Amino acid sequence: MKYIISTLFLLFSYQSFGQCSASDCPCFMKTGDRYIKKKDYKKAIFNYLVARDCDPNLGPTVEKKLTKVFSTIEQQRKDAIKAKKETAETLEKVEEEQKNTQAALEQVEVEQVKNKKIINAFYFYDGKFALAYKDDKYGFINKEGEVVIKYQYAEALPFNKNTGFAKVKKNKWDKQYLLIDTTGKEYILAESLDQLTKKTKALDLSHQIGGFDTLPNIIFEHSQLEVLLLVRNSLTTLPKKIGNLPQLTHLNLRKNKLTRLPKELGNLSQLKHLNLGGNKLTILPKELGNLKQLASLHLWENQLTILPKEMGNLGQLTFLNLKKNKLTSLPKEIGNLSQLKHLNLRENQLTSLPKEMGNLSQLVFLNLWWNKVTSIPKEVGQLTQLTYLNLYNNKLTTLPKEIGNLSQLTFLSLDNNQLTSLPEEIGNFTQLTHLNLRNNELPILPKGIGNFTQLVSLSLDKNQLTSLPEGIGNLTQLTYFSLRTNQLKALPKGIGNLIRLSYLDLDKNQLTALPKEIGNLSKLTFLDLEKNQLTKLPKEIKQFKKLLEIDLRGNLVPKEIRSEIEQIMPWCTLKWE
Repeated sequence: MKYIISTLFLLFSYQSFGQCSASDCPCFMKTGDRYIKKKDYKKAIFNYLVARDCDPNLGPTVEKKLTKVFSTIEQQRKDAIKAKKETAETLEKVEEEQKNTQAALEQVEVEQVKNKKIINAFYFYDGKFALAYKDDKYGFINKEGEVVIKYQYAEALPFNKNTGFAKVKKNKWDKQYLLIDTTGKEYILAESLDQLTKKTKALDLSHQIGGFDTLPNIIFEHSQLEVLLLVRNSLTTLPKKIGNLPQLTHLNLRKNKLTRLPKELGNLSQLKHLNLGGNKLTILPKELGNLKQLASLHLWENQLTILPKEMGNLGQLTFLNLKKNKLTSLPKEIGNLSQLKHLNLRENQLTSLPKEMGNLSQLVFLNLWWNKVTSIPKEVGQLTQLTYLNLYNNKLTTLPKEIGNLSQLTFLSLDNNQLTSLPEEIGNFTQLTHLNLRNNELPILPKGIGNFTQLVSLSLDKNQLTSLPEGIGNLTQLTYFSLRTNQLKALPKGIGNLIRLSYLDLDKNQLTALPKEIGNLSKLTFLDLEKNQLTKLPKEIKQFKKLLEIDLRGNLVPKEIRSEIEQIMPWCTLKWE
């Protein structure tokens, strides 16, 4: 019976990848084999591990299969490292010889794509920790293949994305499982109340069949507990006795039905990580501010309308997730969170931001997606460490010139606002790689946009642009460029400098001709020219050797050009009518 329960835990934690029932252990083996054929090693490993946990008699067979899987993965990793080295050598050769430059660069890109595909075949928790296997032991590696938690475990599962822990066992003959965190710290684990002992440091009662609606008192007799995981149960209240667990550093209550919290929660003076996401909280106790050691706080998908000012006392907080609540304002004390790096306020009802947010000098990530913010305080310009800023779907009409101080930004989204202009100071965003300005009211772009030499993706759909600045030709790293639904009558010659461009959308403009320089876009795979006023195409389109689709519907291009395009590029899909 315990194996079935354990198997169910695995199924709920990592999600079943087949149609097997919890007791059908051989089915998981067969499912794992199918995923091996598909080279989906992550899902294969999960199914093999479930099979082993379900039926210990399958252990030897599973070990052989896992050894083979990890040997394959290790070989692919070595191949990736080798390819990376060869790529570097190719680049060096290009720089030294300056011969056959284009061919060499294309080969480099092919190798980089291969490397990326190999890396993406693994599951990396937090982008840094992937389960690995070597010399009959499990450990964890990063994307560079470097060992981050040494090979020392006879059994191991990948880090669970919901809890941040990995379940491991030191020796095959051990009955005792451990949890480890990303620092490699080990916690003696109990997964049921009858497994609790005075040595237990971590209790995981997540995903219980039927779900707890109250917590048994026996839990609070174990004051030595450091980790308490109660994910996806049916808890409606948290008892006052939670304050009797003074050693807790991790408390995870995500996806329950909590409507309020006891003030005794504030007694957990050692708590570093608190997850209350996916509950029904409408208010937070002011005692939350007593958790001076708290580093991460998850409050997403609750029904909070206000935050207590005491939250400003959380001086060690680096991560705060408040998305999908009903907040209409933020307390000015939020500016006291001097160590905060990640702040997610997505999908609330904020209309403004306190100027004290400018004090968050360590902030790297700020998400205000889908609020009702009408203006940005100039103090936001003090967030000079910010790399990610998302202001999608607000009610902004202007931006303060001080926003230009955010020179470290790599991602900026201003879609779905009411902007009529951009300050020239945005030209300071020289590190920007993604810029989204869709669905505003911009008639022109500032000249400073030509400084975005690292830009990879630029979206300007649904504005009122009549022309583009010549500096657009400086965006030589651009691969995605969308300008649909504007009022462009012509394109600058500089468009031909965008030699890395793969996707170009000019649908619903007023173009009557294309510059011959567009023929330089040799990597273009998608070109949308629908609903313009084109009467001809430049002969240079013959140079589009990689074009897979071109849309010319709603133009005035003569029919004979259709036949010419079909002859020149028979592989290309031509949309004409």
